[in-house]
Amino acid sequence: GEAVPIDKMTDAIPVEGGLDPEHVPLGDRKNMCYSATLVSVGSGVGIAISTGDFTQIGTINRLVNSTETIKTDVMKQIDLVSKYLFVCIITMCIATFLTAFFYSERYKGEVLESI
Repeated sequence: GEAVPIDKMTDAIPVEGGLDPEHVPLGDRKNMCYSATLVSVGSGVGIAISTGDFTQIGTINRLVNSTETIKTDVMKQIDLVSKYLFVCIITMCIATFLTAFFYSERYKGEVLESI
């Protein structure tokens, strides 16, 4: 994500204070190239050190997928209103069906209309 080209190096990055090399900030890893790195001048040889879920993009993907969804108060209210609306509609359908079935002389035609 550099805005301007930067120089890369082949030397190992010195790790200070007993820090684990994997915990060195990404911006300080000047001896690493990542997916879709463009070379503007020169050439080089690289070694793939990780693939798939073990890359930096894979780490971001795991973090995004591990978040839990939280229902807001508005979503809870919408769910409650939806349940009440569903119960009301089903009740009206059943009432229409039963009315047509029991109080109609030609119930078959009206029963189908109520459905």
